[in-house]
Amino acid sequence: MKIDLCALTEDLLPLYAEDLLSPATRQLLEQHGEACPACRQRLQEAKAAEPTPVPRDLPRLERPARAFLRRTRRALYALLVGTLVLLVAGSGLSYVLGRRSAGEREMIPPQVAPAEDVARRAVPGWDRAVAHGLVVDVGITERIPGTEATLTIEKAWYSGRQVYLLYTVTAPEGGHWIPTAAYLQGDDPERPSIGGQTRWRHLATWGGFSPEGFHSVLVFGRMPPVHDASSLELVVFQWGRVTPESGLLRSGSSVKNLRVLLPWDAAYLTEPEPEVIPWPQQHTWLGRTLALEALEVGIGQVTLTGVITLPEGERDPIAYASLVVGGQELDGIWRKAEPTGEPGQYRFAMTFDGPDWWPAEVELTLHGIEFTTDQVLEWPVNWARYRAASEDRLMDPEDQVTVRFYDSELTSIYTTDSGVAIEQRDPNRPAPYVRAAVRMGGRGFPPDLRPGFEVENEAGEVMTSLGGGEGVIYDGPGRNDERYGVAVMWWDELPESFRRSDRLIIRYVHPSAVLVLDETWKLPAAN
Repeated sequence: MKIDLCALTEDLLPLYAEDLLSPATRQLLEQHGEACPACRQRLQEAKAAEPTPVPRDLPRLERPARAFLRRTRRALYALLVGTLVLLVAGSGLSYVLGRRSAGEREMIPPQVAPAEDVARRAVPGWDRAVAHGLVVDVGITERIPGTEATLTIEKAWYSGRQVYLLYTVTAPEGGHWIPTAAYLQGDDPERPSIGGQTRWRHLATWGGFSPEGFHSVLVFGRMPPVHDASSLELVVFQWGRVTPESGLLRSGSSVKNLRVLLPWDAAYLTEPEPEVIPWPQQHTWLGRTLALEALEVGIGQVTLTGVITLPEGERDPIAYASLVVGGQELDGIWRKAEPTGEPGQYRFAMTFDGPDWWPAEVELTLHGIEFTTDQVLEWPVNWARYRAASEDRLMDPEDQVTVRFYDSELTSIYTTDSGVAIEQRDPNRPAPYVRAAVRMGGRGFPPDLRPGFEVENEAGEVMTSLGGGEGVIYDGPGRNDERYGVAVMWWDELPESFRRSDRLIIRYVHPSAVLVLDETWKLPAAN
């Protein structure tokens, strides 16, 4: 199952803010935030936010719903962590529900020789960038406020995809304060800053000790054009402590923000023109077509371009794929494709990290294509029978409503006093097929056509600001098929007119679906 990382980030913000996520899940969200400014802001705000106090005078009718929510969140957490562990397994992480495994011992930074050994090991394409003169020598040292330690920015690479700052921390006292979160900004306050972090949950790859100190890399998103600035300001606002024996120790330290002025020249952003390799392939599955056009191989990133064609009633596709170059799997960013102006056609550009070696063999695996539909799905609810329930209640068989949505079945399955759970059952067969991609949202959430649920009472009143989440309900009879559920919740906002209604309609507006694939192709031109 492929996950929309923006939707995932939003769903997991409460757990992220309370530090209840496993290290693997937290790392995945933070890596996504590096490339997505909107999600990065959500994560930063979640860290900074104070916990919301629970009112002491909650009406009795609301309490079962809150218990329902807690159970739903636990189910969500179990599903997503299990899925995410699979997604990040290739990076060497072996976390399950926050429990330490043997792989966690590899989080301890190794002994290295010079600082650049870390950059070569951690940053895709670093040696190619050095060979093309793209890595800038910085060599600026500043004292870390309130400590005896110093931070030295050794080198910088302003790639077309991300910004990398190689640094060294020296600490006479034996421990090392290291930057875990920072941002870069120009000398114009009107220009947006870009956030970054040390990938400290991967310190076995992204860090190392030498006699000179501790070395690692700060990673930022894409640098916006800053042509007239004389310098960039690095602001470190979160610190951690790392030791050779135990790796990084999280700490609510009192270390103050550190500001470092870095030299800047617009020429730092100039990279050689990418090599464009035509890749004319076209594939059609179940009425949906993907046409590959070209692979653009640069130093800092690889871009795959093409066109997706969808049938009428489907729009805004996102293609999910893996790219392996010379045996090296490259991290990718998948964004919504843009309309071409032709009916049903959308142009996509998937970007990946730059490879360590080129030329090399290229292998592309397309996992699926997600899209939004113009459909509206509805489940009538006999609310008069269930509104007084004080505990979760399985609906009577005659009240359960199943809606077919492509190859998935969505069934209203159980209720509480102020919630309804929809079960999703997917086909148990090989790809290709199309399954529902259930996510919470609603017409009242930006953008207006975001997939989501709403509820209507018998008087025609509609509520769109629904809460809820996804999670596994059960595996199905004999554990031979997977069934997922979404809890449609409105516990805090259920007006009296909805509480007293005899019948409700649960409505899924503009639901998303995904064409599930597992197709792999090699690029002949790279052989």
